[in-house]
Amino acid sequence: MNHFPALLALALATSTLCAQDAAPSPGYQIPTLDLSMDTKRQVIVDREAGQYLGHPSTVLLEDGKTMLIVYPKGHGRGAIQYKRSIDGGLTWSERMPTIVSSMRREFGGSSCGRDCIRRGSR
Repeated sequence: MNHFPALLALALATSTLCAQDAAPSPGYQIPTLDLSMDTKRQVIVDREAGQYLGHPSTVLLEDGKTMLIVYPKGHGRGAIQYKRSIDGGLTWSERMPTIVSSMRREFGGSSCGRDCIRRGSR
């Protein structure tokens, strides 16, 4: 006796029931807007040949125009780069010194970076 049609029907019914048991819709939809081709809205904050500069963190200050950005020189790690914008992100300063780079200058060019944090010393 061929049980294939009954098994197929059971499999289809089970998959339909499982799909209905999926998490309920939150009742709203988050709109998305693809700006990848709208180059008029894109600003290049920094560029360095052969170097990945990404994973930025930004903050907009209370004046509504000043923005600060920090990002690692490398993919998720590396020396921290810091820049400022005074026009809401349309233009950006040159790279500015960070606390770590200032400490290196002040203490004779040596810094222990992440190792200091791990060991609990500064």
